[in-house]
Amino acid sequence: MVVDIDEQAIRRSNPQELVSALANAKADALLLCISEPAILITADTVVLYENTVREKPRSEQEAREFLESYARNPVEVVSAIVVVNTGTKKRAEAAQYSRIRFKPSIVEAIDAHIANGNAMRGAGGFVFDDPILAPYIESFEGTIESTMGLDTEVLQELIHQVYV
Repeated sequence: MVVDIDEQAIRRSNPQELVSALANAKADALLLCISEPAILITADTVVLYENTVREKPRSEQEAREFLESYARNPVEVVSAIVVVNTGTKKRAEAAQYSRIRFKPSIVEAIDAHIANGNAMRGAGGFVFDDPILAPYIESFEGTIESTMGLDTEVLQELIHQVYV
């Protein structure tokens, strides 16, 4: 299901609080549409660059500026997962951080990353698993799944918390 919420109306200065608030808002909106018992899973991700939160770019130019800046400094990816048992309304959530340092040569991949559309799909202007970017990752801390927004180990634990 796709949820239609005004993400720009939900603001927090702390990135972890922001992704949590967004994932919870998505869950709240979807709960209004679900009448049968189910396990509802929502998530949100932002990129933190030099203490500035970056969401999906608003234009290709902004995506280009984001990507060019990653040649200079690492980025942190902040994700939240919310799980709700719609029958009991029991809710659990978790947030995760990961850190990516791109090689300065990432500038060579910007045009291709924008051309394939992935720059406009991901927070901070990139999709971590895009094969175009893979050769330009210098170092990585965290889990690949958390960087992509849905760590399955964390998800299993949250489901267990609301199911029991």
